[in-house]
Amino acid sequence: MNQEALESVVKATVAISSRGGQGVLVGSGLILTAAHCLDYDSDTGAGITLGDSPVVEIETADGTKLKTTPWVIESVCDVALLGPLDSQAFSKQVRALEGFCRRTKSVPIFRGVVSERPLPVLIRSHQKKWIKGDVTLLGSSAHRVELEAEEQIVGGTSGGPIVTHDGTLVGIVSHCTEAPQGDVCEGLIPMAHLTLPVWASDLISKPRFEGYED
Repeated sequence: MNQEALESVVKATVAISSRGGQGVLVGSGLILTAAHCLDYDSDTGAGITLGDSPVVEIETADGTKLKTTPWVIESVCDVALLGPLDSQAFSKQVRALEGFCRRTKSVPIFRGVVSERPLPVLIRSHQKKWIKGDVTLLGSSAHRVELEAEEQIVGGTSGGPIVTHDGTLVGIVSHCTEAPQGDVCEGLIPMAHLTLPVWASDLISKPRFEGYED
């Protein structure tokens, strides 16, 4: 277990203030989170309209509060990317986010293959602890994996990073489905969004701040 790499993940993990949840810095000044952690109705689009610059407040591991805005929301995959506010009125907030990105190492993206064989991972809980688990491929889905954890995953952990033991991002905590055992539901199986869709990978390859290199 690479403690130095895991500490970097901790520093790159942020809390989402509005509805609760987490996010993680993935590069180029963008923060990956679960779409359902935002004040956004995926069915109606309520809360965000054309031309809006909705403010999403986040808090870093050292207690610094920052303001961001959604750059992309993909409700089907339940992922969103947060970035700097595109408004002169928020120039101070943009500089603050830039400072966080410059002093914080982004979490590298897992490029391996998840199969039906368990891949050992660690889930960063909103309670500031690591939970051991395994991820396996969910059927033929390209972006979903099953996440089996040694401890119960509770509300507030959504959007949090799921990493390998060397600190590489496999996915983020997304949602849960019922786990039936005969006629009885034994609990919930957390599902994770696996790595990033193509559009997200393209976005994080482009620097958001002048002179900033991931």
